[in-house]
Amino acid sequence: MRRPVEWWAGALEHQEHRDARAPGRTWDLRLVPAALGAWLTGLLAAHLPPARVAAAGALYPAALVLGAALVLVVARALRREEPPPGRPRASGLWRALPWSAVALSALAVTAVLLSTTAAQRETAHGPLGAALAGAGTVAVTAEVAEPPRRWTAPAPGTGHADEDRTGVVLGLRLEQVTHEGRGGPADVDVTVFADGPAWAGLVPGQRITAVLTAGAPSPGPPVLRAAAPPAVLPAREPGRREQVRERFVAGTAGLGPDAAGLLPGMTFGERAGIGPELDQAMRDTGLTHLTAVSGANCALVTALAGHAALSLGAGRRTCLAAGLGALAAFVLLVGPDPSVLRAAVMGGLAALSLLTGRTAVSLATLAGAVIALVVVRPALAAEYGFVLSVLATAGIVVSGRPLTRWLGTRVPEVLAVAVAIPAAAQLWCAPVLVLLQPAVPVYSLPANVLAAPLVPVVTVCGLAGLLLLNLPDGAGAAAAVLPLGAGALGARLVAGTARALAGAPGALAPWPQGLPGVLL
Repeated sequence: MRRPVEWWAGALEHQEHRDARAPGRTWDLRLVPAALGAWLTGLLAAHLPPARVAAAGALYPAALVLGAALVLVVARALRREEPPPGRPRASGLWRALPWSAVALSALAVTAVLLSTTAAQRETAHGPLGAALAGAGTVAVTAEVAEPPRRWTAPAPGTGHADEDRTGVVLGLRLEQVTHEGRGGPADVDVTVFADGPAWAGLVPGQRITAVLTAGAPSPGPPVLRAAAPPAVLPAREPGRREQVRERFVAGTAGLGPDAAGLLPGMTFGERAGIGPELDQAMRDTGLTHLTAVSGANCALVTALAGHAALSLGAGRRTCLAAGLGALAAFVLLVGPDPSVLRAAVMGGLAALSLLTGRTAVSLATLAGAVIALVVVRPALAAEYGFVLSVLATAGIVVSGRPLTRWLGTRVPEVLAVAVAIPAAAQLWCAPVLVLLQPAVPVYSLPANVLAAPLVPVVTVCGLAGLLLLNLPDGAGAAAAVLPLGAGALGARLVAGTARALAGAPGALAPWPQGLPGVLL
């Protein structure tokens, strides 16, 4: 068996001259270091001053060269290789170094640094930046981006570091900011610490006006303190997308509490109807992702549409077009928010890898998508959702097709795809999930395997019911009863699976917190 260091050395030596005769057996890793560098730069920018981030970014390409050289030197020493006569030992090592990966990494890191600097400069020169610089007060119009969560003092900007206070922390996306008579539009995500029931009762999507006090300047997203209760603005007149969603929610209201909550959630990510008891059961069994617009969800929509076209005898291009068309329609239905677009990019790439079978190309494209997303929005690098999306997609890209082939010899292909997608995603996301919850849902994998065959049923039936309920003049309301009934049955089975396994002995196993838990 080859030593790990020899495997890495072989990968480094052959990246520049890959064997074109075996495209399915090679891994194009040249963009992977660049994607890692872009992500690390964005992550550091959320926690460190710009000068330190720039220094770390400059060191990253050099660290790549040193690391690659060390791997090659150790591998050649283990193999006891001697250079050809007349050629210095260092010459072969110099040529074997992955210079294209180093150059791409330097470009990616530089692009993220420039993007981060531009965003920081825009914030610093606006009214919000002036308030942050002087710990002043701002009047804002904002949309609630993240739901309120409880916190216990001390919190930034309270002025009572020695007191034990309790409140909520939530995320706002600022639309308008005014400071000392100077106002202007804004597109900035901020974290707000607040007290009182008016803040605790806010839900994502609501628009508010509020007076906030800036704390001491710090790296990363601005942190502010609520100076007064918010005023909730009247809801905007629902657009076409909101009307479509509202008709569906109303159409599922009579199907029972579990189905009324899970059907909208598993169809287009609407979780408002899920009760707290069912929500906790799904958390304890690793099924919460079924009701979120995730990369796996988007991959499932794309893959199912592509396989449906394939079953009708369509060619590869038509299958790809069908998959991408279904994904585009799904994004328009859910709403093109940054988190949704992120999930669509990741899930679309994962599904394309399954439809085309070109794993090497998909891995490189995934790395390119990571670079593009972090360059456009560096703050994504610090979001758990982004990291989980990337890991889930990487798991599907790398492990999805082999797992699908293995399952395809035992079950129908559509069922194999439905099981392979969540299983691969769950395994790759496990190290990061323990950071969010220092406990391992012991029955997560069996829960996902049991729920996986139900997911396409619920999703497809939900989408069919959605289309029928929104035909002109209610023409499809009667026909929607059948798909909604089938989807409701699948949703109840998912809820039953979550409750049964959440109540089983040892459903949650304690796990070390922080880095030790990740390494384990």
